[in-house]
Amino acid sequence: MEIDIMKNIPNDVLWVWAINASTPYVGSETYEKIQRIVDENPKYFVQEHIYRSIPQEVKDSFNTESISLYSKFYPPILTDREDGEGWSDWHKRQPVNTYDSTKGINAKELEKNLNYVFVEKPQKDKEYKKELKKLYDKHFKVFKYKFEE
Repeated sequence: MEIDIMKNIPNDVLWVWAINASTPYVGSETYEKIQRIVDENPKYFVQEHIYRSIPQEVKDSFNTESISLYSKFYPPILTDREDGEGWSDWHKRQPVNTYDSTKGINAKELEKNLNYVFVEKPQKDKEYKKELKKLYDKHFKVFKYKFEE
């Protein structure tokens, strides 16, 4: 006995899921088509419809606080200008790379870097996700919008 759980799902919905799984980049026509399909099929896009119902002020507040939280865990890139002019907000939030490739690396530096990559950063990432979930719940739990890692 063969069970095909996908046979009752509309092809348009399957197409949106495939696009979502394959690429975050779509053109404006494809974007509009995706939005139309999402609008027409709320049963298959429950989280999207919940998100759309959340007031913009709540989303803006979360975004502001999440950027601050990210900066707390991952210091911004250092620039040759104090004001960081010319750097986007995304670039300013990236972790600082302290390795100077022109000097080579010694065993102590290598050990320090490997410790950061395999011990410190995973622990920091875990703590960051825990704090981000708290922040997420603070803003979105009342709307029953799920936290996705």
